[in-house]
Amino acid sequence: MTDQAETRQAGETCPKLVPDLPEVTPEMVNFVSNPSPPVVEEIEAGSVFLVHNLLSKEECASLIAACKEMNLAKTGSRKYRDCKRLVAKATAVSEILFNRIRHLPLFSPLEVDPSDRTFHQPLFEGVAGRWTALGLNDVLRVCLYDPEGHFSPHFDGEFRRSDTERSLRTFMLYLNDVDDTEGGATKFLSTATGDEDDLELTFNPSEDRYQAAPSATVRFSVPPRAGTAIIFNHRMLHEGAVLRSGEKWILRSDIMYRQTSRHAAVEMTHSEKKALETVRAAQKLEEDASSLPAGHPDRQRLADEAVSLYMRVRRISSKVAAAFRLD
Repeated sequence: MTDQAETRQAGETCPKLVPDLPEVTPEMVNFVSNPSPPVVEEIEAGSVFLVHNLLSKEECASLIAACKEMNLAKTGSRKYRDCKRLVAKATAVSEILFNRIRHLPLFSPLEVDPSDRTFHQPLFEGVAGRWTALGLNDVLRVCLYDPEGHFSPHFDGEFRRSDTERSLRTFMLYLNDVDDTEGGATKFLSTATGDEDDLELTFNPSEDRYQAAPSATVRFSVPPRAGTAIIFNHRMLHEGAVLRSGEKWILRSDIMYRQTSRHAAVEMTHSEKKALETVRAAQKLEEDASSLPAGHPDRQRLADEAVSLYMRVRRISSKVAAAFRLD
């Protein structure tokens, strides 16, 4: 798998729920009993939403304090993403967060058109159809970005429980304010052709990181504001801009959906199906590796096995390899 493909396609995926994950509980967060109602701002019709006032600044501060008591581990190569991350079970906390927003119109039943690529890869069969929002993923990821921290341009990965139950949208909640002059914004990108799959990355040796090529443009930017959540379709190309000073804290999860009706699935050959299964197996290995702390003896082994599977995809089906930018 190429460096560029790893950066752009892997994105932020969700580790499997394993018994030894730490847990964040409501008792660790000072949730208020009568919160102010959230305010929704639609940035791009049907694709990107801001939910302001989801948490108060005091609630955000208590959540940060609770996470500081846990082990935030460094992520992989800083060339792609430079932050510390906590992966934790948070079933009750997830329910509290979603209960504050579940009544919003953006969680009405969702119709995914077969031609809408903001939700899925072209070869992901069975996604087109009608979906009902279930709630947030039970696993939360809390990330801390220090000065020079960043996340190179990427698409977010999905979390699948079954063919009819999966995530379709990203949930990202800012936990602290960052001044506009200090960077750290989430920037949504487009390319000169208008097709996000055409994005090219360039390596900046002076900053030791990958960044979008000069031909890419920023469609819109969302600065960190405590208590504001960004909810967007998984395959919206975006990056976490470099933080110049201070800290940036975010809580990352997924909006889970259940399919209630399905459009006709894309017909695939046996080789294409096998290649897609191999991609999913590789993504699972990446998820397992990312859930382990830096320095864990199995982390690199799992990552290497994932790369080996991605290379196998190239031999099985050039079409699937091209769809995932593995060629």
